[in-house]
Amino acid sequence: MNRHWIWHPFIFAAYPVLALLAANLGKMAPVRMVRSLIAVEIFALLIFLAARILSKNWHKAAFLVSLFLIFFQSYGHIYRWALNVMPVWFTSGQKYYLPALWLILLGSGVWFAWRLKQSHEATVYLNIMALVMVAVPVFKTVSYFVVNGSDISLAGDSGDTAEDTTPHFVPITIPSGEATAVPPPDIYYILLDAYGRSDTLQELYNYDNQEFINFLEGKGFYVAHQSITNYTRTLFVLSSMLNGGYLDDVAAQLGPDSVNTVPLENLVKQNRVVNALQQDGYRIISISSGYEESTLPNADEYLRFDAGGVNEFEKLLLMNTPLGPLFNRQFGDLSVYEMHRARVLYAFDQLGKMPQEAGPKFVFAHIMSPHPPFVFGPDGEALNIPGDPLKHEDLPVDEYTSAYSGQVNYISTLAQETIEQIMENSESPPIIIMFGDHGPWLRFESTPEDSCLKERYTIFNSFYFPDGDYSQLYPTISPVNTFRVVMDKYFGTDLGTLADRTFYSEWPHLYDFVDVTDSVETCTWSGE
Repeated sequence: MNRHWIWHPFIFAAYPVLALLAANLGKMAPVRMVRSLIAVEIFALLIFLAARILSKNWHKAAFLVSLFLIFFQSYGHIYRWALNVMPVWFTSGQKYYLPALWLILLGSGVWFAWRLKQSHEATVYLNIMALVMVAVPVFKTVSYFVVNGSDISLAGDSGDTAEDTTPHFVPITIPSGEATAVPPPDIYYILLDAYGRSDTLQELYNYDNQEFINFLEGKGFYVAHQSITNYTRTLFVLSSMLNGGYLDDVAAQLGPDSVNTVPLENLVKQNRVVNALQQDGYRIISISSGYEESTLPNADEYLRFDAGGVNEFEKLLLMNTPLGPLFNRQFGDLSVYEMHRARVLYAFDQLGKMPQEAGPKFVFAHIMSPHPPFVFGPDGEALNIPGDPLKHEDLPVDEYTSAYSGQVNYISTLAQETIEQIMENSESPPIIIMFGDHGPWLRFESTPEDSCLKERYTIFNSFYFPDGDYSQLYPTISPVNTFRVVMDKYFGTDLGTLADRTFYSEWPHLYDFVDVTDSVETCTWSGE
């Protein structure tokens, strides 16, 4: 191999995988890239060996491989770029024009590389170029998991209790003895992301979900008709709710202007509710939403939807290559719309099968709907709104209102069917918590004074207790108190409840909490 080590083909092969991971930190588990990284390195090695046989020169073979990988792995990016900048006459026939142009350019590059005399000198520059390119996503990823991933010590860990003036996280330890002498009930935790409260849906979206509420109450549910959430974001709600306390201490340690959410992700992954239940013999079953922030990695069983055996990370990687169209024909439409539809339907389907699983069990399901993207019509028909499905929050008011209302309607239907299945097929009555972490945010602005707080903070919140005793619940209960009540009632703890408080914060000042409890029912938004 002359005098220079050849690294660049394997670094160029790894770059798209590492860059995609860096672009999706907090949304996808890093483990989901492992198969991709192994596959691209094997692919690079095979074509490297084939090129060496043909060219009879290691450096020339490496040049050819790197050139091919750069073209191959950037095809999807170029395709999308052309759609935005090229004239209509080109984009209308782009699926024909671009492959032809791509082959011409690739062929020209191969011809140049083949005739290159000093290919071993090119190895030096390509090695340096590859290392510089890969340094950016590697640095970003390391910063995310190491620099930003420092542990947060909570005041509650040093002995503070629920009686303190400032509510802190408190350990949840299930006592032994009479309180746990009978077999504990299964617990279903079903988060319907962005499902707002009934009166707010009626007022702002002209949608009446009373039929769904009547169904729940007819089944013996307690519906908290004046419930509010504690925070504006799912991760904040989950970390607070599953640990039984507010995030005051986290905010104090990180500072009001921090955008670091890794400590909150850690609080979800190692939360006190699940830890306590595991110690009491519960099996933990987690149904994936597709978002890393709501993953329970310590679950005994982890269920997720992967189309055709290919996970979302691998699908995105393939869609950036010329194999994207072939992949779609083989496994069906794997657009963002279809993947989202399939994942939501999968979650409800798995929930309906849970009574068959051995217990006692804690079933954790974060369902990313009626949260955008809007992919369901009111009767479950496929909805494909033109444009970027990840930017449905920017839709005009009328379109957003109609799409959100339709999706709420179908999600309510699926939820009703799922509750029927769980209750009819469970050997003994379970505990069911079904709620929205926050409402929709069409009217949410950069200051609380300009926002419709009622839209964002009022939430659907319902409970089913096996004995039908809801004396510890109340109409305005917020998520922070949900498991404090459940643990006290069914597991013999003595946590009590905290004052229900609501905090406003917005990017990039995620921890600059403004207490809006007294104005949470207001709507001062004036934009259209």
